[in-house]
Amino acid sequence: MVGTQSGNTLRLPECSGRGDEDAEQHWFLCEAIWTDKETNDATKLVEFKTTLRGRALQWYIKLIHCPQGGIAPTLDELKQQFVTEFQQPKSRQ
Repeated sequence: MVGTQSGNTLRLPECSGRGDEDAEQHWFLCEAIWTDKETNDATKLVEFKTTLRGRALQWYIKLIHCPQGGIAPTLDELKQQFVTEFQQPKSRQ
């Protein structure tokens, strides 16, 4: 789950939602790359979903197909829901 650099292009980390990954660290790394690239919020939303694999991607698909009130989550709401869903228990950190 580490962001990598290939040439001059930073690559966002991947998250599978297996339970052995730190959701806050994943979001932090994405934010660091976005800050470096001066990425706008709309692009962040698009790029974030490309980092998800397996269970994390299934969670995201469910989230966007059943938006509360018919409105897709904002970036801040997405972050809160992602971290809540995939945060490791304190004993595993």
